[in-house]
Amino acid sequence: MTTPRPRAVRTPRTATRRLTALALASAAVLAGCSATNQITTISDYPPSDGVAITVDEVRALNLLVVTEAEGAPGLLVGALSNTSGEDTTVTLTVEGGEAVEVDVPSAGTVLMGGTDAPGRYRTAEVPVAAVAAPPGGMTSVTISTPAGGSSSVSVPVLDGTLAEYAPLLEQLGATPAPSGTPAPSPTPGETQEASEPQQGQDADPEGEGERGDS
Repeated sequence: MTTPRPRAVRTPRTATRRLTALALASAAVLAGCSATNQITTISDYPPSDGVAITVDEVRALNLLVVTEAEGAPGLLVGALSNTSGEDTTVTLTVEGGEAVEVDVPSAGTVLMGGTDAPGRYRTAEVPVAAVAAPPGGMTSVTISTPAGGSSSVSVPVLDGTLAEYAPLLEQLGATPAPSGTPAPSPTPGETQEASEPQQGQDADPEGEGERGDS
């Protein structure tokens, strides 16, 4: 048995590229493996920021929720891979959201939260009306299939701190400011020195001094 190698440090990538890479990795694993070497990716472990769970012959990969704050709208991110010989419908219910049905074709993969996925992949949006946990916390996702019943799993909640998830927040209309954001530029009137009042304005706008003193 070979010893699993340590995970390499990832450089920031877009969420779509990450989901696509996961889908390709899953396809390679499901296609077959060596009879003499242990393949690490056969084990059901999360290869990225999210978690994985298998329900019957549907495997959910890299599941996580992106939101700006607790109670704010969010999106479920991940991929659904159907290893069966028949098309199926997967029902996803995120805590704080309504159930969403996603059709997954036989031997196919559907990406959730991909903004510009390659044409060979189907995409789906699973919105959450009000995420039940803050970024950095965990929330639950229930996955149901006609053949496998229902299973629930805890998934991480992330915000736009990681650059690859920032575009997803923009889809939600959220524009979180990064730490250290400079203050907005002042208007021309605000840049004028206090000792130089605008034309027609008293030098003592607050009325603290007395006019007419000499």
